[in-house]
Amino acid sequence: MANKRTQKDFFNDIIALATANNREDIVDFAKSRIEALNKKSGKVSAKRTEEIDAITEQVYDALVAVGKDVTVSELVKSATNEIKDYSGQKVSAYLKKLVDCGRAVKTTDKKVSYFKAVVE
Repeated sequence: MANKRTQKDFFNDIIALATANNREDIVDFAKSRIEALNKKSGKVSAKRTEEIDAITEQVYDALVAVGKDVTVSELVKSATNEIKDYSGQKVSAYLKKLVDCGRAVKTTDKKVSYFKAVVE
């Protein structure tokens, strides 16, 4: 499968063609569009990263409060903070992030996953 080309790739191609044909107006336009794409992607990702980090901390705090191996559904039911309103799938995704960074441990017993916080 070929790599998908992004809008930035196409604008860079346009810049190359316009430069070869001495069309500075088109070059300026393409560069401004690339700058706009960079600004848009930067703002969204920074805001989203803060939100993800905050939710991950809430899930970690709930896991620490439980203090034992729990399933995702048990964690959601026993939570006293905002994660009780999240779906099991969403909490599971944040638990995976915690496991990947070493702040939680996942064990499996008869196809049931259990999670426990690694207290720092």
